[in-house]
Amino acid sequence: MGLIDIDDRDVINNYYASTNSKKLTEQLNRIKAENVGCVVANLGENRYKITLPLISCNGGNVISYFMIPYMHEFERMDIKHVTSAGADSTDTLQYNISYRLNTHWMLLSDDVATHSDIIDEFQKVFLERSQYRIISNSVITNTLTVSIYVRVTGL
Repeated sequence: MGLIDIDDRDVINNYYASTNSKKLTEQLNRIKAENVGCVVANLGENRYKITLPLISCNGGNVISYFMIPYMHEFERMDIKHVTSAGADSTDTLQYNISYRLNTHWMLLSDDVATHSDIIDEFQKVFLERSQYRIISNSVITNTLTVSIYVRVTGL
């Protein structure tokens, strides 16, 4: 027994869900449905992280696609470039990302890198519903993990 005894059994914890939780769940499910095989995480505030399936490099161009079914801001793309042993790769990686505008592909980024952690940040890239294409090329034994960060701005 101490000088002051505190009994906190009368404390009530109230948890409130957002009034838009149904809409947010629908957004998340639609993004997941458009990107089968990808891992989609809700980061809050209409922001989503889409992690593409592991890309195995083959010494030539490897093409990957993903889709954002809403008006959105394309914020960032992270690439982790590793060897078959899982170590950071120092081999050359060529990659570009583009989005479809009607029947044409519009280039967002085109780069050549030799480091294993790549972050491409985009400023004020607002798009409507868009399909994206990533073309990557590295040594045959390397793999890439690509994560995309977007913020949904409208339906």
